[in-house]
Amino acid sequence: MKWTVVGTMAKHGRVRITWQDGKLSGDAVIVSVVQMLAQDLEGELVGPECGPYTKTKHLSNSLSAAILVGRFLEDCVIEGDVPEPPELPEGAIA
Repeated sequence: MKWTVVGTMAKHGRVRITWQDGKLSGDAVIVSVVQMLAQDLEGELVGPECGPYTKTKHLSNSLSAAILVGRFLEDCVIEGDVPEPPELPEGAIA
């Protein structure tokens, strides 16, 4: 599985980051801040509002990694195997 995000990062302009099978590559500035955030959040829940969540190894999960990347980028375009949260069951309240 692989996806790439191109977006605008504050004070750095347009950057590109790729996630492939748990590994990040791309512009060093965005890769390093996402890796640091993932490490800082080790042991905490990361995921969409209604789950699923990761508690450890956040970058191993495509959706958790995309959520972490999204914390730093605006005006994003994502290409490839775009991770999507699961649909809520009928009647669920988000």
